[in-house]
Amino acid sequence: MKRAFIYIGAPGPGTQRIHDMLQKHEGFLKKQGVLCPQAGRVHPSAAVHHQLGYDLRGDTRFNPQAGGVDALARELDLNPVEKVILCSNTLITLGFRPAAIQALREVFSRRGYDITWLVYLRSYTEWLASSYVEQRWMGLTHQTFEQWRTAHHNPVMAAPDKLLRAFMETGDPFILRSYSQVEHRFAEDFLSQLQVPCPDDLLDVLPGRGILDFEMRRLVEEYAALHLDEAGLNRLKARVDQEAARVPRSPRLKSISSQDRAALEKETRASQEALLQMAGISASHDEFFGSADDDGPQSIEELPAADLAELYKTFFLCATT
Repeated sequence: MKRAFIYIGAPGPGTQRIHDMLQKHEGFLKKQGVLCPQAGRVHPSAAVHHQLGYDLRGDTRFNPQAGGVDALARELDLNPVEKVILCSNTLITLGFRPAAIQALREVFSRRGYDITWLVYLRSYTEWLASSYVEQRWMGLTHQTFEQWRTAHHNPVMAAPDKLLRAFMETGDPFILRSYSQVEHRFAEDFLSQLQVPCPDDLLDVLPGRGILDFEMRRLVEEYAALHLDEAGLNRLKARVDQEAARVPRSPRLKSISSQDRAALEKETRASQEALLQMAGISASHDEFFGSADDDGPQSIEELPAADLAELYKTFFLCATT
């Protein structure tokens, strides 16, 4: 039986970890008969299919050169494999566009594929809090959480039962997993849903070390355009020294007060419980969503010196090779 697994998000819980795992182990997956299509990727080397979501919802960010639904159909015709994996949290936004969902389904059904929708979910409260922390890391805001949430509260994500209903109503298998229950073995759990064995060198960055990964990406993106002639190399060395010297530089980042947490949980609990019932999950709300671990590092400044030294060493090697 030919199967297409479509990971639709949601935003926040481990999506970047799946992208990294699919990218690093693409060769391994091919040997297992799993195709991660090139069509719809934001970049040829990045296993993330945001462009498919843009195409399906008529988003102005769609880049025809990246390929959309038509390109996906052609690629499937040229690669008659048993399993296909799509991965993008933009696809979850099709939840209020049943016609777009049907258009994606038809690409696979016409080629004999059965579809499985795959979602990892965390509580809305934790998603919003992590989004705030990420923007603080990126330097996009210096507001307190209370100030920031006014503009970033997302009523669509706060009502997952309404957002995901259209996917469930397709009649296709719908797998809803708890991020809080599997966050420390996330990539392994993801591969198990695809019924694929785990490679020995599985890449699965744990949440605490995800900060290192995030900071590395920030550095690489910031300096990607640098021309590394001798003068550029010297500038890069100096900049890396400056980056290392700035740690530590600020106190621990507190993202959300207990009052805000309680208010958000009260607002979203009914919708989250309705979703569990729709998905046929017997676990209670608290069992499924679990509780956040607030004891780990929340910013680059909190990481041990050894980790930071490894970060800048790795960055230097990446930038100069």
